[in-house]
Amino acid sequence: AYSYAAQHISSNAYLTAAASDLSAEARHTSWVASAVDNVTGRSGLFDVALGLDSVCSLAAQFITSCPSSNQTVP
Repeated sequence: AYSYAAQHISSNAYLTAAASDLSAEARHTSWVASAVDNVTGRSGLFDVALGLDSVCSLAAQFITSCPSSNQTVP
């Protein structure tokens, strides 16, 4: 639902709130799955906010190509 709705949200504030909710729901799902499987899940209430450089560094190993229309990342 979030992936579909994101394209229809024109307010950056609402888009940020939806992204935050999505992250929380993913964390809740992970906690429930770890409880069902009787394994240790992720602790903590919030995700760590990362800057653009950190995200690009972490994701770089998974990126094999980008459209030429994409902006160059600093």
